[in-house]
Amino acid sequence: MYLKIALISLFTVLLVPVHAASGWFGPESYYDCIEKNLPNAKDRYKLVEVRKMCRNKFPPKTIPKSELNKIEGKAHFGSYNYDDQYFSGNFYNGSGDWEIYSITIKVCNEGGTDCIKYSLSALSPIKPLSTGEASCKVLEEKDDFEWYLIEAKGYPYK
Repeated sequence: MYLKIALISLFTVLLVPVHAASGWFGPESYYDCIEKNLPNAKDRYKLVEVRKMCRNKFPPKTIPKSELNKIEGKAHFGSYNYDDQYFSGNFYNGSGDWEIYSITIKVCNEGGTDCIKYSLSALSPIKPLSTGEASCKVLEEKDDFEWYLIEAKGYPYK
């Protein structure tokens, strides 16, 4: 009797198609996570929390070099008050396939001998073929500098 129950259970588990279990254990991607948790976001602040939770669950991917070349912008040092220094800029996402969440740049003095890497966070996702702002806090401001785009992270846009 127990053997019969065990065999029926085993065949049932083996015969259930794998795709039938899809989504049973939570979201499968960043966008799926957003869609499933969006009804819980009753206001703007909750939406920010939902995005943060989904980014932690599904970290952004590195954007391919072929798409990285489609990002351009203007950036500068500045401060929002007397104590905090920032490096920020407006960036155009020329990729039609990626949504940008962070940009890594290298800032060098004019001679290129003194360089620092900064990771700028987008204030809100920079959607494909649109412009958005990204910034980060810095320790000191440079007077004459050049910056280079090293990496960007985001999600394939659906």
